[in-house]
Amino acid sequence: MKNYTDTLKDFHHTFYYYEQLDDSSFEVEREALREFYDYNSNYFTDEEYDLYVEVECLSEVAEKYFDEIAAQEQLEQELDERKYAGSNNFR
Repeated sequence: MKNYTDTLKDFHHTFYYYEQLDDSSFEVEREALREFYDYNSNYFTDEEYDLYVEVECLSEVAEKYFDEIAAQEQLEQELDERKYAGSNNFR
């Protein structure tokens, strides 16, 4: 019988310190967590499942963080494009 706790603790650490990740690293880690869960969840103990739920909650917090950054970047890009388009109208 495998003990999945160590891997789940690694994921916990990763998502607890999500601000140290960039967007692409976050996506890779999130996909790895999902694959780990899909492949192993049938064998989790109750404690391991509880830890997984905690990790999943942390990953959702991180996802909101990265979504907010992406939305802000999109707004800034649109503002820059409008400024550029507006400045060309006066030439």
